[in-house]
Amino acid sequence: MLNSIYIKGLYGLYNYTLDFTQGEDKRLKIITGPNGYGKTTILQLIYALLCKDTDLFYQIPFSEVVFSIDDYTIKVGQTRTAVQPDEESDLPGDEEISIYFEMEGKKDANIDGPLELVLNSMNCFYLTDKRVLLRNREQRKRMESADTDASMKEVAEEIAKIKKQGDNERGIKFFTEQVSFFKFADKEMMVDDRFGIRFKMNNASKTIIPVTALSSGEKHVLLQLFELVFEGKAGDLVMIDEPELSFHPAWLNVYVSVLEKIQEFKIEEEREMQIILATHSNLLVGGRWDETLDLFTLRKNG
Repeated sequence: MLNSIYIKGLYGLYNYTLDFTQGEDKRLKIITGPNGYGKTTILQLIYALLCKDTDLFYQIPFSEVVFSIDDYTIKVGQTRTAVQPDEESDLPGDEEISIYFEMEGKKDANIDGPLELVLNSMNCFYLTDKRVLLRNREQRKRMESADTDASMKEVAEEIAKIKKQGDNERGIKFFTEQVSFFKFADKEMMVDDRFGIRFKMNNASKTIIPVTALSSGEKHVLLQLFELVFEGKAGDLVMIDEPELSFHPAWLNVYVSVLEKIQEFKIEEEREMQIILATHSNLLVGGRWDETLDLFTLRKNG
């Protein structure tokens, strides 16, 4: 579990300590704050470490980031050294950037070795604000444009396989219940072992449509719920950036409640996950202020 993250000198301005163990629900936390305070950047830094995407550490200006993961403390440090421009140039010089990693007081220049063993014990599921799903081990799925339909077909095929095997009816039932909370417009989800998922329109002809005919927001919900219910593993860290960009306000009212139900379901299956959201939306927070980390307040108090 990611217990906390301390960030010093983010953009040369911000120092934050985010404690993900505070409050009653230690497995679901919501990061809020004004534009430009670093909500998305914080998720990117977590992703950069857990998914070993070290290029991001060179792109984001900071002094150090300290991660507390289970019983381990991992520090990532960054130094920037100005490179003097040519004497005849009026342009500012570039910077030489170096990154180091430190675990339990032992400094290293790379992310391999003992540190890698710790990181491999924790999977990362990062849904960006661009509808891109990023996971560990170089798995990448696009959740937009043409690739969305390919992903939807894969989901339908996987549901058909699960239905045919008949060994996870509980998961199918739970998945169907969570989809129903979003009340897709004038349509009802059908699940079988041939087509997986299809939808029946509430018109006079009861027209049947494939998953590829859904709206972009409906596809987005289905893909998320499938990944969380069926693909999520014990110890996964799930990060979701600004889901309000895709959802109608009515969906925002139920979104976190559905995530909480998924958490309960995963605990019962002994596949408990940790979820971190970043949002601007008070509708999405829905009064869960004890589970909220507000960057404006943290900066003011820091």
